[in-house]
Amino acid sequence: MSFQTKFKEKLSETLKAVLPILGIVLLLCFTITPIPPSILMTFLVGAIMLITGMLFFNVGVELSMTPIGEKTGSAITKSKNIFLVILITFIMGLVITISEPDLQVLAQQVPSIPNMTLIIAVAVGVALFLVLAVLRMLFKIPLSYLLVGFYIIVFALTPFVSQDFLAIAFDSGGVTTGPMTVPFIMAFGIGISSIRSDRHAEDDSFGLVAMCSIGPILAVLILGMVFNPGTAEHVSESIPMVNDTVELGKLFVHELPEYMKEMAISIFPIVFFFGEYINNIVRFGHWKDMGIRLEGAAVNELTKLFLVDFYSNKKEIDLDFNQFYVQKSYNTNSYVIPFGDGPKPIYEHSVGKSVIMNMLNQAKKYVYMTTPYLIVDSEMLNAIKNAALRGIDVRIIVPHIPDKKMVFEFSRDACETLIKYGVKIYEYEPGFVHGKLYVSDDEIAMIGTINLDYRSLTHHFENGVWMYNT
Repeated sequence: MSFQTKFKEKLSETLKAVLPILGIVLLLCFTITPIPPSILMTFLVGAIMLITGMLFFNVGVELSMTPIGEKTGSAITKSKNIFLVILITFIMGLVITISEPDLQVLAQQVPSIPNMTLIIAVAVGVALFLVLAVLRMLFKIPLSYLLVGFYIIVFALTPFVSQDFLAIAFDSGGVTTGPMTVPFIMAFGIGISSIRSDRHAEDDSFGLVAMCSIGPILAVLILGMVFNPGTAEHVSESIPMVNDTVELGKLFVHELPEYMKEMAISIFPIVFFFGEYINNIVRFGHWKDMGIRLEGAAVNELTKLFLVDFYSNKKEIDLDFNQFYVQKSYNTNSYVIPFGDGPKPIYEHSVGKSVIMNMLNQAKKYVYMTTPYLIVDSEMLNAIKNAALRGIDVRIIVPHIPDKKMVFEFSRDACETLIKYGVKIYEYEPGFVHGKLYVSDDEIAMIGTINLDYRSLTHHFENGVWMYNT
C-alpha cells in the first residue's frame, strides 16, 4: 500500500474519530451549556491541531511501528535464543510504553505521584507481561490459565490499596490499548507466530494485549502499597480566557515548545532503541543471496581455483591436487563449466564480462539478471541497450535497500538510462539482493560472484559457473 493510500485511509479514520465528538461539543455549547466565545475559539483551534496531530501520528505508526513490530518478532524468534528473546522483548515493551501518549496523559492526572515514577512503573509492568505473553506463545501455555491466575492476584491486592488509588490502577491497564502500543504488540505477536508452523500458531498470536493489560494494573497496585500516596484526586487546571486572536496565538505559541519537549523526551527511547536495532540487526532488510550445488567433475575446477588462490603467495606448490578431486562423474548432455576471473596480467581475458555480453548478444527471447550493483562501462551498457532494442526481454533485479548509498545512487542513474531503452528494472523490496544470477532463453545461465559493475568485471578476482541446457 502506497503512502498516499495510507494517508487517505488514516485521514478518514481520524475524521471519523474526532468529528462526532466535535459535533456533540458544539451542539452542547449552542444549546444547554453555553460557554464564552474565547473558550470556544480555543477549543476549535485545538480541535484542528488534534486532527492534524492524530493524522500524522497514525500514519507514522502504520508505516513504522507495525512493520518493525512484525519483523522484530520474527527475527528474535528465529534466533532460538530464549535469553535474547526475553531481553529484547522486555526492552521493547519498556520503550514502547514510555512513548505511549495515553500514559503521558494518565501520569498528569495523578498529582500525588511524580509523573516519571508512575510512567516507569507502568512501563515495567507492561514489559514484564509482554515477556510472559511471548513465553506463553513459545511454550503453548493456555491463555485462560494465566489470565485467571493473575487476576486473582490483582483482586487479592485491592484491599491493601486506598480506594481513591484503585481507579488509577485499573485505568492504567488502558495504556495497552493506546495507539502506539496496540499496533506494535499485535504486529509483534504476528511476527512470532509466523515462525511457528503448527495449526495453533495464529490463534496464539492473540491475547498479547489482554496479558499486557494486567501488568500496569499490578504495577500501579504495588506502587500504591509502597508509595502510599495521600490522595489520587486530580485538580483541574483553570481554562485560560483570551480577548482576541492575537492572545490566542500567543497562548499556543507559548505552550507548543513545552509540548514538543515532552514529546521528544517520550519518543526518544523508541527512536534510539529501534534506530540501533535497524542499524545493527536489520540494517539491509532481508538479505537475499543465491547459490548452486555442484556434483561430479565440475567440482574439481572450483577446487583447483581455490587451491591456486590459497597457495598464490608461494613460488612452488608441493601439493598433489588430485587428492582433493572427486572421482564421481555423470553422463549428460548438459554443460557445467566453473571458471575464474580477475585483472590483467593474471587473466588475459575478462571471462565474466565476455560471458554476460555473449548472453546478451546471442539471446533470442529473454535475458534476466540480478545484481547488487549496476555500474557498467559503455561497452556493457550498449550491449544491454542493444538487446532491448532488438526485442529481447531484458530484466534486471537490483536492491531496494542499499548497502553503499553512493553506489546505490550511481546504480539508479544507470537504471534510469536503461529504462528509456525498454529494459525492465525491478527492485527487491524486502531488502538487499546480493545474488549474481544471469539466465537466458531457458538454456544458458551463469551464477557466481560477478556483479554487473565495472570493478567486478575488470579489477576483482571473481568466479562463476556457466551452465548450458541444465
